[in-house]
Amino acid sequence: MKIVEIVGSRGTCDRGRSGCLITRDRRIISTGYVGSPSGTKHCDEIGHEMHTVIHESGEQTRHCIRTTHAEQNAIVQAARAGVSIDGATLYCKMTPCYTCAKLIINSGIKRVVCAMDYHAGSRSKEIFAEAGVEYVLENNQMVTYADMGKNNQTIGENIVKINNPEKTNEIISKKIRNLQDVFIYDEFNPEDTAMLQALYSRSPESVETHVNKVRETGSGKFMETFYVGYGHASIADCGSTTIFIENISILADKAIQDWPLYSGQETSTRYVDMSQQKIIDPLATAESKQILDDWMNFYTAGQEKVEDHLKNLYPQKTDEKETVYNKAIKARAFDILRGFLPAGITTQLSWHTNLRQAWDKLSIMKFHPLPEVREITEKILKNLTEKYPHSFAFEPTAEQDFYKQSCNIKYNYFNPNNFSADFKFSSEIKVSELNEYKSILQRPSKTGLPHFLTELGLNRFEFLLDFGSFRDIQRHRHGVCRMPLLTTRFGFHNWYLSQLPSDLQNVAQILIEKQTTKINNLFASDEIKQYYIPLGFLVPCRIAFGLPATVYVAELRSGKPVHPTLRQIAHKMCFALTENFPNLILNADLEKDDWDVRRGLQDIVKK
Repeated sequence: MKIVEIVGSRGTCDRGRSGCLITRDRRIISTGYVGSPSGTKHCDEIGHEMHTVIHESGEQTRHCIRTTHAEQNAIVQAARAGVSIDGATLYCKMTPCYTCAKLIINSGIKRVVCAMDYHAGSRSKEIFAEAGVEYVLENNQMVTYADMGKNNQTIGENIVKINNPEKTNEIISKKIRNLQDVFIYDEFNPEDTAMLQALYSRSPESVETHVNKVRETGSGKFMETFYVGYGHASIADCGSTTIFIENISILADKAIQDWPLYSGQETSTRYVDMSQQKIIDPLATAESKQILDDWMNFYTAGQEKVEDHLKNLYPQKTDEKETVYNKAIKARAFDILRGFLPAGITTQLSWHTNLRQAWDKLSIMKFHPLPEVREITEKILKNLTEKYPHSFAFEPTAEQDFYKQSCNIKYNYFNPNNFSADFKFSSEIKVSELNEYKSILQRPSKTGLPHFLTELGLNRFEFLLDFGSFRDIQRHRHGVCRMPLLTTRFGFHNWYLSQLPSDLQNVAQILIEKQTTKINNLFASDEIKQYYIPLGFLVPCRIAFGLPATVYVAELRSGKPVHPTLRQIAHKMCFALTENFPNLILNADLEKDDWDVRRGLQDIVKK
């Protein structure tokens, strides 16, 4: 408190030279003292700016309102310096006023220590208790000021009368509502929409004015009427489009989705019979074609046998609708047989993106190791440039292109020399720091943890997973999920074999051994060999998420509708989290049985 007193001595209002300091881990991270806003005159120079407040009880009190309080200044100084005060302790001269108390709570401070009490501090104490902020009063002495009463009112002084607080809030809310306007325009060309938003940064006019100009110039021509002195890249952030891409391999599909900002959908191998899909055969030799044909022959021939086998394992119950049951059986059969689909089989996907993010992604993809990906990138860029010329007129430098090319060549695929088959978990999160948020670690079902908990650190997982299920976990783009190189070196996931009827298991084992030898003998790079390797082969996975994202993925992928091979990993993630963070409550489905007839309901049908 001696430091608080010394800091307060710098105050510039002699009615109360208050000081404040904020600490974390016993270290001072910010200080503040009472004084006028920067660049304005101080009370010590020109006198006080007094207001008289008339309370509902009739009592009148007088306050100098020229200054910013010490607590407010300490919080502001931390913000300006970029210093987090979440979970910190605040020391001050007296119980903070009601406004300061609200700021303290919202800034994340968890403990307030006061040297003395404040005559108007009762409401502050109430909300501290309500918000879970520890309040410590070292001395019950009440701080008073000269000229606190109703006498000696200065000429021209503002008088504020406090009536019913709820009524006051209602009046304020009504005034705000009368000011607010909301407009929705979604009928324009994406570049026009982007320009409408960009003009907000340079013009105070309403969007209605700009919309009329768009309608006058004609959609698609609005941006042409402006010269943008800072380039079009940031404007392209505000325009979006949807790209539909068909007849590309699963490998190319994953290359497009390997982007933290990707949003879209792809054909699901779990719900669609892929036997009629084309297959990309980049080598186009008799040997390569035979490999693809052998995989697809097993996939097609096995459908009926696997479905019959599943019906014996999971007989229809009396309360289950036949249509739903049959769909669930088919979905499960696809789950099993998709492990034998070669990664060169074609699919389709949509990609919804803003224009700038499309350019950023495509400028990387044009150097992808796979020729197929480079070709589709060229086609997408051509179509986008023709449709949105202002947003795709960028000319990267040779240095930029060389850098992106180097990154793609060396690091596009995650292919470590040494990788353990054991499931591994590590975390940067300190249990002591996480426990500060104990009150919010138990949540309702299907409710995420607040995003700010990401700042506590990353959770990293390493495991082997079949490429088919990797595609599902790779959809979660709020973390880092390295794209693995699909090879045969880690073997075929045993789950797919264990789910086959016994006679097919032997056939599958022999097929996998022969096909593996043929694939490894192909005269091609490891990247090209991927087209001939089926989705059931294991790949090394390394993912890193903040805590909210980790919990979301672990809980979502723990349920019975999830593919069993991925569900096993999700369960391991859940066990790792609960073991390392005992106060973290997970809403996960940890039942071992993975059959669920509700799979038959997960479809899109015409009403």
